[in-house]
Parts: sequence; structure tokens; C-alpha cells
Amino acid sequence: MHDGAAKSGQAVARAVVEVVRRLLDAAPATDGRVVAVGVGATGLASLAADRALLAARLCELTGAERVALAADALTAHLGALDGAPGAVLAVGTGVVALGRTTDGAWFRSDGWGPILGDRGGAAWLGVEGLRCALEAYDGRDPGGAALLAGAREVLGDPEDWPRTVHERPDPATLLASVAPVVTALAEARDPDAVRIVAEAGRSLAATASSVLRGGVPPTLACVGGVMGVPVVDASVRRHLAALRPDVQRAAPVGDPLAGSVTLARQLWSRDVTEPVEGLLWT
Repeated sequence: MHDGAAKSGQAVARAVVEVVRRLLDAAPATDGRVVAVGVGATGLASLAADRALLAARLCELTGAERVALAADALTAHLGALDGAPGAVLAVGTGVVALGRTTDGAWFRSDGWGPILGDRGGAAWLGVEGLRCALEAYDGRDPGGAALLAGAREVLGDPEDWPRTVHERPDPATLLASVAPVVTALAEARDPDAVRIVAEAGRSLAATASSVLRGGVPPTLACVGGVMGVPVVDASVRRHLAALRPDVQRAAPVGDPLAGSVTLARQLWSRDVTEPVEGLLWT
């Protein structure tokens, strides 16, 4: 494991333990006891062997007999569909889709990070907007003038953009800050922004469709801040209808925190017993 990934995983573990400790401190005094713990968090995959240590620490801290550690995408799925089978498309800074069959099998698509994937997410929208803006700045394509003006308001002088992006420890977050410029201009019918959002919708629909297979019911819930932007949601709906007219959109029932509660309940009832590679560790 790379040193940076190891440090990131250790930071996640410390944060999880601290959150659980605070929850225990804030809980009212009762005669009950903690029987199962469900954790959903970004970065658990980078813990590697330390996951067993984290699980043991949580058992020690809470007195629970069982602990499940899950990727945040899985708890988002459990929360959005209340533990039911179907598919969830999560679109924030990044993008991931999960599908679950009635037999409990899982399918995942994207979630590869801002360099290799996450097409249609906020960081991707920001990158595409900045590319058009720089083409206008260079005089290669004046069509990106509005994107250039909007990006300047967020990031300042274009000459500084490469350094600003590459020196940030979290460049995806910085790139995502430009996404509202792109979506607002798409709402205003700027041609380049409309094209970018249309491609985002096409990519997101393809990502969602790719997990609606192998017995996954044709039900899709969409979560994440980007899906709350009307112009993006409309683009996804349009492309999804062309790809999979049988799919029914479902309103999310709960959030990832509710999904962690569902995970703990399923763990205690033994509805969840087996790990899922890259998603769930029990």
C-alpha cells in the first residue's frame, strides 16, 4: 500500500472511532446494550489489514458482538432503498452506481476517482468547464467565453489554475467548485455548457444502466447534490429513458446514515453475514 493511502486509511479509522465515542457519550442512559455496529465511510477500502483492528476497537468500545464496515456507496444504497433490492446512482463530487439483486448479489459501476472515472460528477463537470474556458482564454474556441468568465470568479486568473489545482491536497473538491458555473450556464442555454451537461447525463445514465442487470429489479434511486440540479436530472432522465424505458425512478427513502442503521439491523438479524469485495467487510 502506498504511504499516502495508508495514512488516509488511518485517518478514517480515527474519525470513525471518534464519531462512535461521541454517539455513545450523547446516548441517553438505558438498560439496553449495543448489539451490532454498522459503519459507512469513504476510505475504508484503503484500511486493508487495519479493518480488523478497527472492527475489534469498535467491539471493545461499544460492547457489540458484530461489526460491519461498508463503503459509503453501500450505506447510501441501503438508505435510499431502505434495504430493498434495486439500483442507486450517487452523484456528488464523484460518481458510483450500485445494484443489488433479490438474492443479495451486488454490482458496482464507476467510482474510479476523478482521474480515471467519475464521469458526470461535479469534479468532472468542473474539469470539462475549465477545458472549454481555457480554449476560450487561448483563443482556440471563443465559444467558452461565458465559462471562462464564470470560472474566473471561482478560481481567479487562468494562469494560476494549473498550480492551484495541482497544489491542493483535494483537487477534486476544488474542481467540483466550478460545477455550479457549468450547470447555471446550461440552464441559461449556453451552448458549451449545454453540451457538457448533456454528456454528463449520457454518462450517468449509462453508469446506472450498467448495474441494472443480473436480476437487479428495474428500480433506480438517485442521490447526491448534483442530481438535485434540475438540468442534470432532466438530462439523466432523458438518456435513461432511451437506454432503459422499463426503469422506474424511486424517491430516496433515507440518507447514508439511515443506511448505516439498516446495515446494523441486517447484521444483527443475520441478513448480512458475508463480505462483499470492495464494498462490505464483516
